[in-house]
Amino acid sequence: LNVIVLFFFSFREFPIGNGKALQFIYSSKQFKTKGGLAAGTATTNVYRNAQFKKTMKAMCTPCCSPDEVIFGPDFHQSLYCHLLCGLIFRDEVQVVSSAFAHSIVHALRTFEQVWEALIVDIRDGVLSSRVTVPSIRLAMSKLLKPDPELADTIYNKCSRLSNWYGLIPELFPNTRYIYGIMTGSMEPYLKKLRHY
Repeated sequence: LNVIVLFFFSFREFPIGNGKALQFIYSSKQFKTKGGLAAGTATTNVYRNAQFKKTMKAMCTPCCSPDEVIFGPDFHQSLYCHLLCGLIFRDEVQVVSSAFAHSIVHALRTFEQVWEALIVDIRDGVLSSRVTVPSIRLAMSKLLKPDPELADTIYNKCSRLSNWYGLIPELFPNTRYIYGIMTGSMEPYLKKLRHY
């Protein structure tokens, strides 16, 4: 409930209109305890809660990524697809978020390594063979269409960046802010996040 209140406050104070959120969110499987209660990580319980989706929809901040990516069983495949979805919807992205600053920095460091593969996927409209989970592949096939113009745009923007400085505003020009926990143990990641 506290997370939902925090989201409402944030998006009320910093509305993003009809845009999308590039959310680096991941949900593992829930399991049943011997007593029959659903258990899992805190984020799993939040993201799997029906109220979470209703809240995000009510705030007009749908996630770029389909549920199959968020609830995918493989972190690396989900991350790759989050990045791909962000690029597909790059002009609609108005907020980049994750629970923690570390997760955003990790995602963007991963982007540095896989950006050329992502461009190939966009150019050809075919998902990389590195993504093997059938449900994720099916969901992504509904979003991914050949788009050589977008691929060229992203290639040109990435090629012009110096040490990836300014990556977020360059790739996601309508981003209004980055949202996540950035205090306490997350403070060391702020320097790199500001770099992006």
